[in-house]
Amino acid sequence: MQERIEQFKKMVEADPQNEMGYFSLGKAYIDAGQNAEAIAPLKKALELNPTYSKAYQLLGDAQIWVGDTDAALETLQAGFKVA
Repeated sequence: MQERIEQFKKMVEADPQNEMGYFSLGKAYIDAGQNAEAIAPLKKALELNPTYSKAYQLLGDAQIWVGDTDAALETLQAGFKVA
C-alpha cells in the first residue's frame, strides 16, 4: 500500500493540476487506514474539480473517521448538491 501512496505522491508532484492524482492519493491513504492523511489531497482534488462527486464522498468519510463530523456533514451536503 505504501508503494501506491508513493506512486501517487510522485504523480501529483509531477503534475500539480492533476485532480485524479490527488483523488487517487487520498483514496490510497484511506485504503491504508490513514484517514487523516487522506483529507488534504481530497480537498485539493475538489479545489481543482469542484464537480468531482466521488471525492466529496471519500472526503466526508475520512472526516467522519477522524471525528470531524461537522466538516463531514458540510462536505457530504455539498457533494449531494453536486451529484
